[in-house]
Amino acid sequence: MNNYESLIDALTDLKIRGYKKTFRREQIFLCCIELDLWIAPYQFNVDEFYQFDANISPEAERVVYAIATDTGIKGILVDECGVYSEYMSAEMTLKLQSPFFSR
Repeated sequence: MNNYESLIDALTDLKIRGYKKTFRREQIFLCCIELDLWIAPYQFNVDEFYQFDANISPEAERVVYAIATDTGIKGILVDECGVYSEYMSAEMTLKLQSPFFSR
C-alpha cells in the first residue's frame, strides 16, 4: 500500500491505476451510479484502503477503499471513518471493516 499525503492524492493515483468508477455505500449493497449497478458484498473485494484524519473535526475523517468486483469493475468508495454498522447489513459491515482487522 502507498502512503498518501492527502485524500486528493489517493483518489488521483487510484484513478490512474484503473479505479475509475465511483461507489456509494448502501445498507446491503454498493451502488455504482454510472453503471446503474448494485453490488452485493460477496461480489467485491477491498484491494486497498487508506484512512485520512481530519485536523479540523473528527466528523471529517474519511476512508478511501479501492474496490474490485468479481466482474472486473474497479472503483473507489469514500466513506466516513468508523463505519456505522447499524446502517449496514452484517455482511456489508464485515466486508468494509475487515481490512482494518487484518492490520
